Amino acid sequence: MVQIVNGNKIADQILKRLRTEVKKLKSKKIKPKLGVILVGNNKASEIYVSKKSQSAEKILMDFALYHYSTKISQA
Repeated sequence: MVQIVNGNKIADQILKRLRTEVKKLKSKKIKPKLGVILVGNNKASEIYVSKKSQSAEKILMDFALYHYSTKISQA
């Protein structure tokens, strides 16, 4: 038997739960933040990070992108 899964509906439910959790944390003076390190200019990676930024915004979580050149070296 084939079961059709509505991925968008599931994703929305997950985001709704996460938004509730973020609000609870903020009420306790805990401010969650998603930080992403991106090295280089790979288009697929940039799209992926953009989607993560949008998701963070939807759940009211702070987001920080640290974008570096491929020429970066260890300090």
